[in-house]
Amino acid sequence: FCIILFSIYDTSITRKKYLNAMQSVFLSLLLASIFLILVNFFIPKYIVGPVTIIISFIIQFTLIAIYKYLFWKYLRKRNIVKVLICGPKEDADNLALKFYQDKRHLKEIRYIYYEILGLVDNKIFDYIDEVDEVYLTRTLTEKSKNKIMLYCIANKYITCFLVPKTYEIGIVNANVSSMDDSLTFEVKTLHMTLGQRFIKRTLDIIISLVGLIITFPIFIICAIIIKLQDHGPVFFKQVRVTRDGKKFLLIKFRSMIVDAEKETGAVQAGKDDPRITKFGRIIRRVRIDELPQLINVLKGEMSFVGPRALRVEEVEEFISKKETFKYRLNVKAGITGFAQTVGNYATSFDDKLRYDLYYIRKYSIWFDIKIILYTLRIIFSPLSTKSPDEEKYTLAEVARTEGYMMRPHNDYVVEMEKVETRNKRFKLKGAK
Repeated sequence: FCIILFSIYDTSITRKKYLNAMQSVFLSLLLASIFLILVNFFIPKYIVGPVTIIISFIIQFTLIAIYKYLFWKYLRKRNIVKVLICGPKEDADNLALKFYQDKRHLKEIRYIYYEILGLVDNKIFDYIDEVDEVYLTRTLTEKSKNKIMLYCIANKYITCFLVPKTYEIGIVNANVSSMDDSLTFEVKTLHMTLGQRFIKRTLDIIISLVGLIITFPIFIICAIIIKLQDHGPVFFKQVRVTRDGKKFLLIKFRSMIVDAEKETGAVQAGKDDPRITKFGRIIRRVRIDELPQLINVLKGEMSFVGPRALRVEEVEEFISKKETFKYRLNVKAGITGFAQTVGNYATSFDDKLRYDLYYIRKYSIWFDIKIILYTLRIIFSPLSTKSPDEEKYTLAEVARTEGYMMRPHNDYVVEMEKVETRNKRFKLKGAK
């Protein structure tokens, strides 16, 4: 069981910072210990004392922490993966920014190669030969993608990553067939089968019932504190949209002042939003304000896992911007989802949409279980509460905080050069 948790939470330090990896190790061991306690409770014959479990937890965590720290220090010096990013300037720079802001990997951007007027010349192959991985942006032309991908996967032992377009999500793990002598891929539908919907609904009923029973004391405590705080209503209710565009009344614990949207209208809360109450900040931080949505799940208006439930005006706005957004409404909205667990509040509209469509395309019970376990992790992660209105910085500014300088080779190639200095690095306001 512990090995499964290690796999789900990805405790490998080859793809994460040391502290991020140890956070995953701690949570995995904690859940495994809780599981062992529950097994001992229901099967008394195999009772292991709580002291033994606690000592075992401490010893395992300490030994793993020491081993991973030493291995991480070694990798930081010897095994940095060099990366080349290719695409139109705006998209390439945005992808590079994500590399510096994520910090959950042992990768280093070596070159950024800009596609100009839809063209990438053969000189890019010389730069690809100097790196270990290549990342291609979504807006790179098909001609350039084909040229680069064929060179990487056919001629070189170089891993190639691609930010997908919407239609490309449909061919993930596609079934292969042929028509006479022509190779064909089956493009999967962005819908759940009747059987999948039945199983998902059954699990939703079980999870919501058990969840409401277990969290009942939390409901009572939160209701009393919210009521005593300003004598306002305990719950916040708002019309949201779920599968097939159906509207429903979403329920949450009220975390803002009474009539918070009376003057501003329905706007998303930002960092240090004055409308959020003191207790509201606490319950929002650990997602307790979402608990009443279990009632929506039990009623069949939502699912426990699915795309985020949006307001009516948000859905209309997003569909007007991008027609493919309507495919997101092929499933019920969820309390938690793939986009929420791998992204944050500042994740772009396009990225969130791709995550949601990928979830629909790859749905399985196991995928739902993994997302639920991911949710436990992000509750305690600072990345999960990143605000969409945080100040934006240029690639040059962010790179400088990480000790890199952008050195242009020409109009379409930039080298990210490591700057060695004894002085303390310049840090931007709010930079981590």
